[in-house]
Amino acid sequence: MRPIRILHAPSPLGLKPQLEGRVSGVRRAPDALRAAGLHDVLAGSFAGEVTPPEYVYRIDMKTLLRNVDGIARYSVQLADALGTELDSDAFTLLLGGDCSILLGAALALRRRGRFGVVYIDAHPDYLTSDQSTTGGVAGLPLALVSGLGLDALTDLEGRRPYIDVRDAVVVASRDDFQVHGAPGARMVDDSPIRAHDLDEIRARSPRAVAAEVMRGMEARGVDGVWLHLDVDVLDSTIMPAVDSPEPGGLTARELTELLEPMVAHPLVRGLELTIYDPDRDADGSAARLLVGVLADALAPLRATTARAG
Repeated sequence: MRPIRILHAPSPLGLKPQLEGRVSGVRRAPDALRAAGLHDVLAGSFAGEVTPPEYVYRIDMKTLLRNVDGIARYSVQLADALGTELDSDAFTLLLGGDCSILLGAALALRRRGRFGVVYIDAHPDYLTSDQSTTGGVAGLPLALVSGLGLDALTDLEGRRPYIDVRDAVVVASRDDFQVHGAPGARMVDDSPIRAHDLDEIRARSPRAVAAEVMRGMEARGVDGVWLHLDVDVLDSTIMPAVDSPEPGGLTARELTELLEPMVAHPLVRGLELTIYDPDRDADGSAARLLVGVLADALAPLRATTARAG
């Protein structure tokens, strides 16, 4: 039996302000998904919310980033809250917020051993601060958790790296600049990170790629696996409610078929969802789509719970 616990992490700290000068609407994502019926559909119990500190608009000229101090503090608070869930038998669904919440998740995992990360995202987010064009930490998380970048974010509690880069897998990225190379970009191809791009997923099937990813994690001997899901991995025609919508992404069915075998694997401890922006979802259709995808993808857990009951 694996009960589902849902923890809210409504942090916009890693994103640049919107064009209107407002803080990104991802701060409202957990509540919007709850209002769309996610918690009820999953029969998940609410594990609380970790409230982020106040957003600071200016870019720090020393770090070239926004909100470094706030993200560092928030990551420790989030790690504390998530740790309570990781120490139980529950599957944790962490609702962001932007991709910088991975730092808190990775810190919580590192406190408990050696964990792998499956990074399902339109972008690998493998940049460092000098390569960022926005000053947003949300473009850097995979690099940061693998120890590349500012000490203030990569070495919390002296635990760098939170994730061994060899235990990271990038899945479904369509950002060729970061995967296959571009001037000024840190490339996944030049790292030990394993990558399965969109073309491979479609050539082999999402389920086949998911199975290979998990076999690789088993072979690496990790203590567990964490799933990162940025919803911009979906095609922008069905998921426009993100800060950088792009065509050519996964369909809802492809994403479901990718997630379901991973969620069902005993090594997987939880999943974080990021970048859904209710401010860009006036009719709520994007929220309903995500509720449907998560309901289907997490169905193996709910079926186990039902049988156990």
